[in-house]
Amino acid sequence: MNQVLLSGGQLFHTCHVSPVGGRTAMKQFVAIAATALLLSGIGWAARLSPSGEAAPPAAADEPKAKPPERPVKLGKISEVQPAARPAVEKERVERIKGLIADLAKLESADIGLSATLGGDDFAPVPGQSRFGSFLLTDHRVNQSEALRDLVALGPDALPYLLDALDDKTLTKITIKHDTPFGTMWYGGEMGVNPVNPVEAAVYKALTEPRKKESGAKRGIEGGTLKSYTVTVGDVCLVAIGQIVGRGYSAVRYQPTSNIVINSPTHDAELCANVRAIWKSKDPAKKLVDSLLADYATEGIFNGTSLDGWGVGNHFQCGAALRLLYYFPKESVPLIARRLGKLDVAGTPVLSDYMRQCVANGVRAEDFIKAVSWSKEPAIRSAVTDVFKRAEGVPVLRAALPGVEDKELIRGRLESFVKNLPAKESGPYGDGYHLLVELCERTPDTTKAVVQGYLRGAGVQRRLTVCLIFEKVKVPWGTEILAPLLDDNRDTDWGSYPVDPSENEPRLPIRICDAAADTLSHNHPELKFTLRGQHADLDKQIAVMREQLKRKK
Repeated sequence: MNQVLLSGGQLFHTCHVSPVGGRTAMKQFVAIAATALLLSGIGWAARLSPSGEAAPPAAADEPKAKPPERPVKLGKISEVQPAARPAVEKERVERIKGLIADLAKLESADIGLSATLGGDDFAPVPGQSRFGSFLLTDHRVNQSEALRDLVALGPDALPYLLDALDDKTLTKITIKHDTPFGTMWYGGEMGVNPVNPVEAAVYKALTEPRKKESGAKRGIEGGTLKSYTVTVGDVCLVAIGQIVGRGYSAVRYQPTSNIVINSPTHDAELCANVRAIWKSKDPAKKLVDSLLADYATEGIFNGTSLDGWGVGNHFQCGAALRLLYYFPKESVPLIARRLGKLDVAGTPVLSDYMRQCVANGVRAEDFIKAVSWSKEPAIRSAVTDVFKRAEGVPVLRAALPGVEDKELIRGRLESFVKNLPAKESGPYGDGYHLLVELCERTPDTTKAVVQGYLRGAGVQRRLTVCLIFEKVKVPWGTEILAPLLDDNRDTDWGSYPVDPSENEPRLPIRICDAAADTLSHNHPELKFTLRGQHADLDKQIAVMREQLKRKK
C-alpha cells in the first residue's frame, strides 16, 4: 500500500492492490501511482471526516469547534471581464436537455462515478485526469460522450444541470458492495475552495457548529448499502464539478474496500448547497468570477514540504485550464504572461524544487500541462518558449503538446536522452517517457537513439525498452527486441504466477520474458504466455526465435 496524506482533509492518495496479480497489474499500478504521487492537492472538503460523514456538532458544554485550518489564502484577483454572451439559442437548449436525458443510458464507470477509484477530470480535454485513492484492478472506465459534451458546453449547460440535480431517473450503472471487507455508505461530501467568495456563504454554513443534525443521514451511522444505482442527478453533479473545477464525485472508492456515495437525489442538503453556490441569472459571469478567484488562490508554504501548499496549486491549474477553454479571448494574455515568467531551471535537490514551486506559485509542470493543449497562437508561442528553456524532463514533457516544430522536439529530447544516468530507479523513469515521445513524434530518426541507449545497457534500460515498445509500435521494434530474447537475467521488477489462476507461487520476470511478451503483444502470430516454470517459458522463446529467423 502506498499512501500520501494531503493537507486539506479530502483525499488520501492510496493504492490498494486487488488480487489480480501478474505483470499487467504491476504496469497498471505504476501508470496510475506515478500520477497519484505527483498530485498534492485534489481539493478541500468542508467539515467532513475521512469517512465522509458530517462532523457532529459540539455539545453545549464543549468548546466550540473551530473551522478547519486553511491551507490557502486569496491573492489579488485579476481584472478580467468576460465578453457579453448572447442568450442561449432554443436549439442549443434543446440539445442540452437531450444530453441530460441521455445520461440515463450510461452503463460504464467514469471518474466521479467509479467504485474503484477517486479523482477528478475535465472530459473535453484529454489527459487532464487526476487520480486520488484507487483499487488496483481493471476500472472499466469508459468516458460518456453525453457527459463530455455537457462539460464542453460549460456555462450554457450549467443552469440546466443544476435544475436536473435532483433528477431521480436511474442510469444503467449499479454499484454493488458484496465483499466481506469494507462497506458502502452515503457521504454527502462536497469540495469547496475556502477562500473563493463565490462559495463563502455555503463554506461558512458548513464549517459552523450546528445545534442539531438535520436532513439525510450520512456515514456508517446512516446505514450501509449493498447496492446503489446511479441517478441522472448524480451524473449532473459530476458534470457540474468538472465545469466549475470541483471534484464532485457521486461515487468514489475509499481505502480499504469502501465505497462512498454522494448523491444529490438522496441528500437534499447536498443538492441545495450546490445550487446555492452555482445558481445565477448570469452563469458565465459567476463561472468566470469563481475561476479567477481560484486562479488567485495561493498555497501557504509550511517551510518544510509542499503538503497543503499543493491545494493552491490545484486550484490555480484547474482555473487556468477552464479559463482557456471557456473564456479564451479574455484569459489568453493573462496565462501567456504567466508562462513567460515561470522559472523552469533544473532543480536536482528537493529543497530547491520546493523553493522554485513556491516562487512560481504553482508546480511548473502542472500549470504547463493544464494549458499546453490550447491552440491559441499566444499560448503556443509561450509554451514553445518554455520548451526551449526547460531543464527538467517533467516540464519538457508537459510542454510537448504545445510544440509543433518536429526538429526542435527531436533535438531537445535526444539531448536529454544522451544525458540520462546509466541506471534509473525503475523502468518507467525519464528514459521511458523521453523515448516514448520520440518514437511517437519522430519514429524515422529514433532507431539510432534507442540503439545508443541500449549500448552497454544494464537490466533497467533493457526492461525499459521492452516496455516502450509495448506502448508504442514502430516498424523497427522487432529488430531491437529480438536480441533481448537471449538475456535471461531477472528484471528485479515484477513477477508472474506460475499458474495464472493462482496468485502463488510466483517467479521473477526475466529480460527475455519481457521481450517475448512485448513481441507477442505487437505480433499476434508470435505466441507467448507467462505461465509455468522458466524452462517452460524458454521453450516458447525458442519457438519465437525460429519464427523470427524465418521472417528475415
